Amino acid sequence: MKAEFQYLCKVHGQHHLELILSVRTRWSSTCWMIERALLLRKPVDAISEKIRELHGYRLNDADWQLLKTIRVFLSYFVKLTKFASTARYPNLPGVIPYFNYAFDAIEAFDVSRIQDSGAQEILARAKQAAHDKLAAYYAGSHEPIITTATILDPRLKTDYFRACKWTTSEIKEARGKFASTFNEYKQDDNAESISDAGKSVNSDLSAPFPKNVITLDSMERSSEMDRYLDDARVEAESGFDVLAWWKAHETSYPTLARMARDFLAIPASSVPSERVFSSATTLVSKKRTRLSDKTIRATLCLKEWSRKDFAPNGVAMVEDVVIEPDSE
Repeated sequence: MKAEFQYLCKVHGQHHLELILSVRTRWSSTCWMIERALLLRKPVDAISEKIRELHGYRLNDADWQLLKTIRVFLSYFVKLTKFASTARYPNLPGVIPYFNYAFDAIEAFDVSRIQDSGAQEILARAKQAAHDKLAAYYAGSHEPIITTATILDPRLKTDYFRACKWTTSEIKEARGKFASTFNEYKQDDNAESISDAGKSVNSDLSAPFPKNVITLDSMERSSEMDRYLDDARVEAESGFDVLAWWKAHETSYPTLARMARDFLAIPASSVPSERVFSSATTLVSKKRTRLSDKTIRATLCLKEWSRKDFAPNGVAMVEDVVIEPDSE
């Protein structure tokens, strides 16, 4: 049957592609299955017509149109999944915006346009179930770690909460937790400044009034958070690099820049770390059971660095890494 399908793809001028199966434990696989079937509609119709055992699975025009509608509905979640799974850029600040995108998309999806009453009822239940599930997860988006990351995105700050029609008390709470975290970081900075000043006094007794310098520095820092929040938001542009922005502005907002480095490094989901474990199981196979922990770590790092062009041309990077021989 596989050879027959390959032949029918060629007959209908379609580059041969394998059909994709929906896997219950694999995210987005149902949407991918429908997309591939729509792409291969002619050979799928031809083989279901040609082979007697497949006659019961033949699809008419209404069925194909229904599949297109379902694909549109599922595509919202594919986009959400891709965003939550990425490790290419900081995605924690986008958790709340993407939740809102999903809510808007689900609410705008009109099931009444589906002619088949049975399918309409099924999709209406699916729409409600998706909305309820997202609402349950959205309740956790008010956690300090997420609201802080959102405020640290110069395109969003607290203005985004107002745009989402958060209540005054919710915005006040988010800003208060952000200020509390900021003060913790500021205290660490001040402690380091005092320590450095003490060293300076011990090494150079002519340094005038180090305590006064520290006090002035503290006064400047006390307004750092307010200056950042009061400054105009950065216009959202495609390809905006939030980490590069903080690097460029770390002299203006030194404490906030430290917060950004910590909070924006947190992934929105556990997928990136799970992906590393999955790749590790591929590396440590039955034929490589005696790899040392240093070798495994170095190999995984090399793989990620080479993907991201971490070193120029990848040549110096490979030469600089020394992998110790595994112990017997």
